[in-house]
Amino acid sequence: MEFCQIYVVTSKLQLLESNICRCPDPEYARKMIVAIDAVRVRGDSVGGVVTCIGLGSPVFDKLEAELAKTTLSLHATKGFEFGSGFAG
Repeated sequence: MEFCQIYVVTSKLQLLESNICRCPDPEYARKMIVAIDAVRVRGDSVGGVVTCIGLGSPVFDKLEAELAKTTLSLHATKGFEFGSGFAG
């Protein structure tokens, strides 16, 4: 279920802590919470797609490696993709 696309040009870090979704846009945070609650009532779960935009490329500790390591350490995670990933 796709319920919103969030485009953040600039954000304030304080807004990340203002809601349980850690979304910097209060309106989209509310939509996300409503959608999550609706799915939870049905006994289902949701997933998400995050596009990280960064400048530069470090030699060590690349963002993709850290994201994969962190995400795949969660027992419920069954996949993690980069680029076209699973779509091929």
